[in-house]
Amino acid sequence: MNVMVGVPYSSNGRLGDEAASLDCDVMISAGSLFRANKGGFQSIGPLVFRLWGRCALDSAGFVAMKQGGYRWDVSEYVDFVRRGWGPRGHSVGVPWKWWSSMDYCCEPEIADDQAEVTRRVQKTAATLGETFEEVDYWRETEGDTDLDDPMPILQGWSVDDYLESIELTEQALKAHGRSWPARIGVGSVCRRHLHHGTHGLLVVLQAIHERLPSGVKLHLFGVKGDVLRALSPELADRIESIDSMAWDFAVRKRVPTGQRTVEVRAKSMRGWVERQRASIRGREVAPITEAPVTLRPASCPQCGFSVKSASLVELTFGSRPRRRVDGSVVRVRQSWCRDCRHGKAA
Repeated sequence: MNVMVGVPYSSNGRLGDEAASLDCDVMISAGSLFRANKGGFQSIGPLVFRLWGRCALDSAGFVAMKQGGYRWDVSEYVDFVRRGWGPRGHSVGVPWKWWSSMDYCCEPEIADDQAEVTRRVQKTAATLGETFEEVDYWRETEGDTDLDDPMPILQGWSVDDYLESIELTEQALKAHGRSWPARIGVGSVCRRHLHHGTHGLLVVLQAIHERLPSGVKLHLFGVKGDVLRALSPELADRIESIDSMAWDFAVRKRVPTGQRTVEVRAKSMRGWVERQRASIRGREVAPITEAPVTLRPASCPQCGFSVKSASLVELTFGSRPRRRVDGSVVRVRQSWCRDCRHGKAA
């Protein structure tokens, strides 16, 4: 099983050095390469050049949905993938190990009822078909033989949702003259309960495993830690790779803003990768301790973050709008403490 480390941006520097020294594949978010005020997608960045063929491109679906939707359409996305803009705006070809199709996540904070989940499952499959059409266009008109197909993404929340997603994905593949690829992604699995009877991660993965052809491997977005230790041998064999940015989220949670140096973040990255690899090997190691920091004296009763004891005042208000696939907008109430400004669903 391949452990891929998610990085927040495609640059060299200390984090790039650490990612390269770990000898692991890297996940880059398409959102980190897009600048609406600069005309769209920008350079792929020096880290991608440095690790040519070892970086995968994530369509950034979860972040896009939290921001109200994708800021680019399918044609713009495929055009960026095939050109791979260099630092001076020149096309450099396709540098990606693989790239994922644009998908529509189904976490409860995004899709708050079954109808919305179903729409997102259907939209994900329809977008896959649209992406195949774009890929075929560039292959036929421009001879872009280096442009691989995108990695399809399965979406849903319950077992039934993912089984429907498999059916719709299979229909999209057949409609565009394709068979099941060697690898597909599974979305909406980060921070999910492991053992729930209808939407626990293990029961979802088991259902996917039983339905897919035997040669199709899985990439799990944002999965880590306890999941790897809980997998049965047959499920572990089905999974080709995982990725996560948990190493960076951990630093944000534990370390005050002024002390989140790039050295602390790099050490956290290395510790996370080593722990995931140890979990895959089937043995545990002691947690890696980050560089010493001075933590604040009290913790927020709502979010658990360290805060100044004089600032434990809860503020509750509407979060930014979140746009559904059908165009409607929902607002989610969140509780924040005044000092750390960390949101948690109310």
